[in-house]
Amino acid sequence: MPITPALLQKIQIPEVGRLADYVIQNNRHISPKFLSREFLTMQDRYADRYYDTFCHDAGVMAKCLEQGKNPELPGVIYSAMCKLTEFFPRKLEYFALKGYQVAERNGDFIHMMARLNDLKKVYKNNPDKLMQYIDVLYGQERCLKELCYNYNNAISTFRSVSRPPASRESYYLMLANTQTELAKLIRRKYPDQAKKKLLCARNIYSRDRIESPERNRASIAYIDMNLRKIELVKLIQES
Repeated sequence: MPITPALLQKIQIPEVGRLADYVIQNNRHISPKFLSREFLTMQDRYADRYYDTFCHDAGVMAKCLEQGKNPELPGVIYSAMCKLTEFFPRKLEYFALKGYQVAERNGDFIHMMARLNDLKKVYKNNPDKLMQYIDVLYGQERCLKELCYNYNNAISTFRSVSRPPASRESYYLMLANTQTELAKLIRRKYPDQAKKKLLCARNIYSRDRIESPERNRASIAYIDMNLRKIELVKLIQES
């Protein structure tokens, strides 16, 4: 789908429009680092005074870049906007979902995780969004398994202008935390699946090379408590 002048004309702040046009015209030669620097300059100038307009323009710009030939660029905009909209759930949900879709197309599991973390902020502690929250945890579990079991291949697709990927062991701990949280939420409806996730998490916490042994002992104790609750639920269901 070609980038149409009509789409670009939806950008309301002239300087943002000029940046979008320049990046689109030079799409293949623009680096994520350059775009990040220039976009953050625009954000510093306009986000405070014209917040809603800037968010709108950023969304249009990212949509244009998705139609270009440099797949790394739209994620730069979505990542920046997830930070800017952190305390505005509806906007954050929009930019996080769009950013996740871009990262998924690029096979970038680390940025998929980052956008799922943003979605957790939107859905957590919101009873009306419980199923979306559980879906996010399942998505994180899939990403983390890829990062743990195929680490070198998974991080090869990661492109960041600010930070390197975490260590494999850090991703193992994230996986254990995610599986524990997920098991707690599904244990009544899917006790066998929850038990399997808790045992996997327990195995990770028990490994010698995982740091913070005191914290890990507490995590193992918490898992054991949940395993007992699952067995109790099964006994009640069978009685």
